[in-house]
Parts: sequence; C-alpha cells; structure tokens
Amino acid sequence: MDLKTEIIFDSGTDNLTFSLRKQNYMMVDGKRQNVGNPTRMAVKPGDIEKAKDFVYGDGVQPEEEHPVVAALNSMWTDEVVEKFKQKYPEPIRKEYVEQLPGVDPLTGLYNRQSGIEKLHETLKTHDMTICVFDVDKLGEFNAKNGREEGDKFLLAIVDNVKQHIWDDDIFFRIGGDEFLIASTEIIKSEMTDIMGKVRDDIAAINGSYRISYGIINIEQGSGDDLQTLINPALDEMFDMKKRNAEQKPTRGRPRKS
Repeated sequence: MDLKTEIIFDSGTDNLTFSLRKQNYMMVDGKRQNVGNPTRMAVKPGDIEKAKDFVYGDGVQPEEEHPVVAALNSMWTDEVVEKFKQKYPEPIRKEYVEQLPGVDPLTGLYNRQSGIEKLHETLKTHDMTICVFDVDKLGEFNAKNGREEGDKFLLAIVDNVKQHIWDDDIFFRIGGDEFLIASTEIIKSEMTDIMGKVRDDIAAINGSYRISYGIINIEQGSGDDLQTLINPALDEMFDMKKRNAEQKPTRGRPRKS
C-alpha cells in the first residue's frame, strides 16, 4: 500500500487538516499492480483512530506502525499551526506537501534517521538481508537535464524498486542518490535477482545510467555500529561502480522479453 499525506492549513481560521491518499496494490509475477483507484480522507490532528481505520481498513494492524500514521500520532498540533502562521501570515488558503517527521520529502520513504532506527530495532530480533545502492552519475544527469528531471528520474527508480520488495521491508534514503533496503523475508540470492531486474528496468528507461549496489547478510544482535556492519555492502557497491564506469552504456534500447 502506498500512502501519501498533504497538510492543508487555512491561516485565516487556523483550520488544519491532513489529507490522506491511499493506493492499494498486489504483487503479480514480481511486479506491483495497482488495485482499484486511490482513495482520500481528511483527518484532523489527533484523530488517530480515524486515520488508522482509513490506512488499515478491516485488516489487522501490523506490528510496525505505518510511518505516516506514526508521524500523525506524534505531531503536536500547536507547534504545526504556529509554524504555518509564522511562515504564511496572510489569511489565504494554501496547500502544501510537508515533510512529516521521519519521512524523506522527495521520495516519501523513511529518512536516514528514521530508517536507521527501524533497522536497529529489527536487528535485535531478526537476521536481515541488506542492500545498499546508488545511482551512477546522477550529478551528470542533473547537469544535462536539470534538477527537476533528475528528481523525476530518482523517483522512477524508487518506484521501480518498490514493485519488487515487500511492504514491511525497510526502505530508506541514506542521502542524495544513496538508498538502503533491509528485509527479513528476502534472502541474499533473491535480493541479487531483484536488483538485477531493477538494473534492467533502468536501462530500458535510460541506458546511459546505471545503479551500483552491494548486498550482505547481517545476523540478529550483531551490534549497534551500523556503519561498520554495512561497510562490506558499501565496498561491493563501490567495486560495481568502478566496473560500470569501464562499460559502455546501453543507450536505452528496449529489453527483449
């Protein structure tokens, strides 16, 4: 399930609502397919039960709260209202996409801090497969096509990755064009296959650019120094980046089925 949130604030009346947008999907042959049309609901800050009913429906609430619901649950109304009043004092209705606590504003994924916290907690009780990846030469892409197009390209890659992993996998933006996927369900060989499919899909979009990645296994209770734990994955990623630099681009020719 994809879930996005808009903050809508009327500075004239101090009326604050959150507009939730939900899109359900299912996995078919390793690809994500949307199920039905997206649905929306407006909720007031603090109206957490209403938000949970909308997000989870009749299903059982997962052990890990959805990040958007968790953010709504922890947000203080007075602080948010005061922030908007200071920035937009004129009594004109405006709509904004606001960065919620723990959420990366561009991709809607966990941000670095929130993602690391989730990873710490999960590693206390589960073994995990970790994949670190980034986009080769994204700076060059931005220079040629502009930052806005670069953001669209990055979002296309993120959306493609989402089609291959599970909802309860941890997927977060480390920073810039670098991301981390952590899964308790996907084993290393399966993650290697997934990232190979992602590479092929990106080549079909724009064959001049590739992703580089490294994949490792981490056992539960391995320690708190995550940077040291994921260094082998980073080493693999940088080795792949060097190999990619020596290869000729595919120029975006469509793949044969």
